[in-house]
Amino acid sequence: MNRALKSTLFILVIFVFGLLSGHITIKILSSGDMVIVPELKGKSIEEANEILQGIELKLRLIGKDYDPNIPERCIISQDVPAGNMIKKGSHINVITSIGHPVEDIPDIVGLPVDFVEAMLKERGIVIKKFIYVHSERVEKNIVLAQRPEPGEKKGEGISILVSLGNYEK
Repeated sequence: MNRALKSTLFILVIFVFGLLSGHITIKILSSGDMVIVPELKGKSIEEANEILQGIELKLRLIGKDYDPNIPERCIISQDVPAGNMIKKGSHINVITSIGHPVEDIPDIVGLPVDFVEAMLKERGIVIKKFIYVHSERVEKNIVLAQRPEPGEKKGEGISILVSLGNYEK
């Protein structure tokens, strides 16, 4: 082989060796400060705090929200997904559950049925049954009664009794 080719090959080998050495050195130096983020969803604040302290991470509560599937004071979400690498000493921001949204049934007796339908739909309350009856005292399309009663907790839906007005002769 000629001398120029040998020199070029030698320089190329040294360059590649330098790149690999630098890459390996950086990986070794930085890997000691990194930890894998655990799954915190569904765990209580206390459980999550213990887990994170064991791997030198910190828990930060940044909010609360309703979640019908996760009990109160348990974690709904975390800002750094489980399985990611993060630097020791970092914070994991979490949102905890305040449980299932509870809404009282409003008093709809005496209101027009069209208005009631719109109001209940807006609140996420389903009208499961309409019962129509004649009434001598209450005009047509006015709610006469309801089940569940006002102030009771929201269930699977509400049934309402609606006036058809006076009997026509």
